[in-house]
Amino acid sequence: RQIAGDISLLNAIAAVVDRTHPSADKIRPREIVREIESTLAAELDLQREGANASVLRRFWLDTDDLYVPEVIWSHTGERALTLERVRGIPSDDIEALDAAGIDRHALAAKGVRVFYTQVFRDNFFHADAHAGNIWV
Repeated sequence: RQIAGDISLLNAIAAVVDRTHPSADKIRPREIVREIESTLAAELDLQREGANASVLRRFWLDTDDLYVPEVIWSHTGERALTLERVRGIPSDDIEALDAAGIDRHALAAKGVRVFYTQVFRDNFFHADAHAGNIWV
């Protein structure tokens, strides 16, 4: 409901901009709102997120460079994503990484290598790389 309300508000603002802004034909505010709406719908479909995780997992099964948790499909749907439990150190917990003896320079180099491999080899990459999603 919140997102539907927000999209409705964005549509109202886009309509005003479309009528009043001198460059509305160039910035196309209604088209921008449609793009935001479709992107949000895709992001909120957790079954799709699970499918993407499964694809990413398949690309990295035979390496120690990246581990992607397995999707538990029996407990996953459009509104719930259930993944295998994994443990690690959040990538932004510098003290814990140092205490575990992790070479942060080597870890950063591996992170760059993994990202470029996803982009250039797989043409499919994890676009939500933050400490909540990247563990060591």
